Amino acid sequence: LRTRGSERPGLPSLSHIEKRVIPETQTGAESPTLGDTQPTTYGFPSFAESFIAALQVSGALTLLTPGAVINGRFEIVAELGVGGMGVVYKVLDLHLDKIRALKAILPHLVANESLRQRFRNEVDLCQNLSHPRIVRVYDLGQDHETGCDFFTMQYIEGRSLHTYLTDECQGRVEVPEAIRIMDQLCDALEYAHQTTIHRDLKPQNIMLDAKNEVIILDFGLAKLADPLRTFASSSAVGTPNYQSPE
Repeated sequence: LRTRGSERPGLPSLSHIEKRVIPETQTGAESPTLGDTQPTTYGFPSFAESFIAALQVSGALTLLTPGAVINGRFEIVAELGVGGMGVVYKVLDLHLDKIRALKAILPHLVANESLRQRFRNEVDLCQNLSHPRIVRVYDLGQDHETGCDFFTMQYIEGRSLHTYLTDECQGRVEVPEAIRIMDQLCDALEYAHQTTIHRDLKPQNIMLDAKNEVIILDFGLAKLADPLRTFASSSAVGTPNYQSPE
């Protein structure tokens, strides 16, 4: 792969592939994580981003467009974000006449059983969590046409904490506002840690809604908390930039 300032002879250039700019609302699919063979970006375009772009350019990956209906119930309103493993749409629940977010496995990964288990894990964990600062997850289903697993969740109109910090604040947050955000975040984590550990907490997985209230997303790598066991394993999970050094 070609990265900024370096090349490897004999490998094709991906410079013709443009990085897509996704309007920031709620994604939960925007940053690659370890544990799913997706490398970190470390500030550079990731292999996952380039690979997804290449699939779309070649026509091998076709995402749903506004107006499409999944299982006769969920009408696609807009695409919110796409990552190395999944895509998140804004949808209209035709049965309940409510706007939801729908997270689906990418079609070319439908045979990935570990990823399907991650989806089921996220639904199981989140349905047992009831807190105003943790995203609500509703239904788990499977697209009748593609066989892709998906689940629906609370739609949040807002932006990620990452966007807030980098674009709106340019890295400078007033002390009272920083305390308010951290207080809400710790309140949600104190509740969640009674039963689970998130394991991939980062600004991209924390939303600020229209009222600037904190909501935590993406429990796909979470584990049930058990004081009698540890989580040591031969493979790391999470996002390296936000992990403790050890």
